[in-house]
Amino acid sequence: MVLKKRLSFLQWGFAGVVLAAPLTRWVAVTMETQPTTCPSQILFGVACPLCGATRASLHLVSGDVVTALQFNAGLVAFALALAVVAARGFFREDAVLGVANPLSTVAECQR
Repeated sequence: MVLKKRLSFLQWGFAGVVLAAPLTRWVAVTMETQPTTCPSQILFGVACPLCGATRASLHLVSGDVVTALQFNAGLVAFALALAVVAARGFFREDAVLGVANPLSTVAECQR
């Protein structure tokens, strides 16, 4: 039952990403022509570690992985690691961080 709810949630999330992809592509292309709003870049002329992360995430969601890597490779690596961790959590019910069943209540565990 829990796995079925998780799959339903995962399916709805995937559908949302697929439906939002064209819009994110348009926003990403529009943002490329705008001036930077990064305070570090404006004040000191130095790019911060998150510079390009917004544009990279928009390109990543729209499916353009190469351009996302060009804007911020660290964000793409973080998104990949997060996806792996989320997928393991969705399809693994036995133990998470040493807890026997994190979805059960204390009363159920004492039986």
